Amino acid sequence: MHGYQGAAICLDALRRMRFLPADAERIAQAGRSHWEVENRLHWCLDVQFNDDQSRERTGFAANNLAIIRHIVIDLVHLNTSRKASIKTKRLLAASSDQFRAEQRGFTA
Repeated sequence: MHGYQGAAICLDALRRMRFLPADAERIAQAGRSHWEVENRLHWCLDVQFNDDQSRERTGFAANNLAIIRHIVIDLVHLNTSRKASIKTKRLLAASSDQFRAEQRGFTA
C-alpha cells in the first residue's frame, strides 16, 4: 500500500479495535495480528519485488503495478504444487509454460 491508502487501512483497524471490550490482551492481540499481516506483505513486496526502489510515481502506473504485484503474490502463495521459494516460483513462471499452466489451474 502506498501513501493515503495504507494510512486509511491502518486507521480503519484502529477504529475497529476501539470498540473491542476493555480487555488489554485481546486489544494487544488484535494490534499484533494486524501488523503481522502488514509486515509480511510489505516485506515480500520489498524483498521479492524490490518495491521500495520502484520508479513509477506518476499517473496510474504505480497503482497498476502494485495491483499486479499483489496478484502475483497471491498466485504464488496459492500454488502448493511445488515447495519452492517465491523467487524460484517467479523464475519458473517466467520460463516454464507447464508451470504457468499449473499456476492458473490448467494442465499442460
